Amino acid sequence: MQSAIFDTPVLKVESLKTKFDTVVVSNSFIALIGDYVEAIFFQQLHYWSLSEYGVVIDDTRWIYKPLREWLSEVFYFLTEWKLRKAIASLLEKGLIERKKLYVKHHEIKHDNPYWNPKNQTYYYSVNYDKLQELIERVENQENPKTIENIRVEDSTKLSVEEFKDTKCCE
Repeated sequence: MQSAIFDTPVLKVESLKTKFDTVVVSNSFIALIGDYVEAIFFQQLHYWSLSEYGVVIDDTRWIYKPLREWLSEVFYFLTEWKLRKAIASLLEKGLIERKKLYVKHHEIKHDNPYWNPKNQTYYYSVNYDKLQELIERVENQENPKTIENIRVEDSTKLSVEEFKDTKCCE
């Protein structure tokens, strides 16, 4: 049995494969979002939305998964804190939406014996309008952030006076 696959663009280790083994995100999208974890979470939501994973409620595709499943199936390399922080940031930016739609999804009425108010699974959706706004805002900047124009300095070699004169955040 082959333990690793080397003849494909994505290297994989068979014994460590997960349900969603490959998460691909472009460098340009990471630069746009500004954070790797946020970008891969958003990218995964986008991928599932296009692949018709999840459920359509009120003309919007929602992806539903408890946080523990996100961590065990997709983002096993993250801590719960890092994933929560990334989700909170994306929500604050308006790039994703989050709602509790369990009752609406299963068309459960409060008088139904299967109604479970303890089900707190969040449903997530991509806000493509906000994403387009972000892209346009970045494209319209005079000096957009690209790898070519990011200034990196080694501050360990600077004296105190030189450090005070260094512009670290423009």
